Amino acid sequence: MKVIYHCYGGAHSSVAAAGLHLGIIASEPQPTVAELESLPYFDKNDPKDIGRVRLMGVDDLGAEVLVLGRSAAAPIVIRTLAGLAQMYGAEDAIFGDTTGCINWRMVAGGIGSRRIRVQRIGRPLVTSGTRQALTALARLVSDIRALQRQAHRDVKGDGGQRGGDGVRAPGAILYIPAGQRPVAESALAGGRLRKVIYHCHGSTHSSVLAAALHLGVVDARRRPSVDEIINLKLFDRVENDAIGTPFLCGHDEGGREVYVLGTGGHKALVTCLVNSFVATCYRDEPPPYLVDTLTLVNTRTRVGGFASRRLGQAWGRRAAAQGLRDNFENLVDLVHLVKVALGGPVSPEAARPVRPSPRPVLAGRE
Repeated sequence: MKVIYHCYGGAHSSVAAAGLHLGIIASEPQPTVAELESLPYFDKNDPKDIGRVRLMGVDDLGAEVLVLGRSAAAPIVIRTLAGLAQMYGAEDAIFGDTTGCINWRMVAGGIGSRRIRVQRIGRPLVTSGTRQALTALARLVSDIRALQRQAHRDVKGDGGQRGGDGVRAPGAILYIPAGQRPVAESALAGGRLRKVIYHCHGSTHSSVLAAALHLGVVDARRRPSVDEIINLKLFDRVENDAIGTPFLCGHDEGGREVYVLGTGGHKALVTCLVNSFVATCYRDEPPPYLVDTLTLVNTRTRVGGFASRRLGQAWGRRAAAQGLRDNFENLVDLVHLVKVALGGPVSPEAARPVRPSPRPVLAGRE
């Protein structure tokens, strides 16, 4: 099981909650200022650390307790984390949103200390606010611990198999039992092959066509028609409230799982999150290969995608597909370079020679 406490910056309320969970500090009697400031990561995150998952420790039930700063992108981040947990191993996951426990002192002090860098004013203020918030944070941690114990009893009681909807908690806690995470299709890691994730804004246009090229569903040797693009699985069909969910599209010739992922307006955050979560929680697994297809999207696809997904205009779907068709050769080149970099076999449908492209190609973390 993994327990992830998350807040805006990952430096104050989530760290304090993790400290309470692990017994490093207690709400009564309150920790001293020095004890609070000695917590790992407390008031130490930089803006560049947003999206980085950090391990605080392992609790008495064997669960890894982690903290995360996710800016204002909580729904997208939780969907991405839930999908990643299923992609790399069927484990229960509990997400605790600590932002409902914060007060004005924590907000003002956090801005002063971490953003404006006036720590001599901001740190005492945020520390004082965190001490005031410990009672509320302790209630949140207590509810999460109760969920943990119930899940632990359920697993021990039926030999590790559990059905139903599991335990759902209101408000700031989300518990997703193993095998029930919101992914389109699931496949556990088989071997040590890198997973390939094509990502764009909404996981419904350029990433879908790139994944289809990678899997040989679309023949790279000729441009598909607009209708052929429209008929691809997932094309222009992923709802906005599913952005952040990784969708499995299939397995390539080398047996690698190929996914599409929408990052919304948080590309840097989500891509950092994916790499950080895998590196922290699944240290024996190779890192995913992230491929940004949004760099190859033209104006027609952008306008069409916005019209279709945001405004509900039927003409937007054809416009988005036409824009991708116009830019088809660049997508072919991108996918070919990915397959060559991965070192796997390349099918005849994807064997088109690469020509120089003026556009940048983004590959995954090495």
